Amino acid sequence: MTRTSQDAGPARFSSRMRTAATNKARLPWRNRTKHKTYQRTSVEKKALAEKRRNNKKSYHEALAAAYAAVQEEAVKLKEQFGAHSVQYYMEEIMQQSRLTKHKRSVNSWNVYLRNEVKRINDGESDLLSLVLYICTQILVTVARPSGEPRQKASALTGQISAQWRSMSKEEQEAITRDGCEDLKDHREMKAVSTRTVPIHVFHDARRTLELLEKEVSHSHGESQYVIKQSSADPCCPCSDRP
Repeated sequence: MTRTSQDAGPARFSSRMRTAATNKARLPWRNRTKHKTYQRTSVEKKALAEKRRNNKKSYHEALAAAYAAVQEEAVKLKEQFGAHSVQYYMEEIMQQSRLTKHKRSVNSWNVYLRNEVKRINDGESDLLSLVLYICTQILVTVARPSGEPRQKASALTGQISAQWRSMSKEEQEAITRDGCEDLKDHREMKAVSTRTVPIHVFHDARRTLELLEKEVSHSHGESQYVIKQSSADPCCPCSDRP
């Protein structure tokens, strides 16, 4: 491994080679509600199975059309540049790694949206929303009635954004100033805090290793490098069997 210093003796590894971790306690952030079960009749089950078959057929037809469109674009690239085969350009088009994508940093809108969704779902009233409605006649969100299902941020974004746009820059900064660090800590806790339930640890590790295997397979296809991958549980005797 490359070290940041060429001096003899122990040296500090570069930041990209250190393990991402945090000392923040892992806390629950989802609200799980028990869903009512509905027993379907045999007629409903048959109709649902037929709908699934038709949907699967339509999906495969659309997938084949999309593949044909990509194939056509690859042929155009070959005709334009001509240095490689059609298959090469197909792989160039399709190989866009998910691991190279970056998350956007926290901003005031993220903080306000999170706080408003939490307020609505917790059933809390908001004096600011009432003032905004009186002053601007903008439809504002109200607290969730007791017994109603919790709402997701995607369903409330339109209404909340109207409130957000009606405020001045100074008001936006004042109302979200205290929440930025809290949202940063929340994201850090979700990303790298230590899991406490063994089955969660197992599924998290399994999914991560699957993504790594996919990326390693792509790298081998491009470079022909032989890559060996291994993983181990440091607390194997204490882990529950999934």
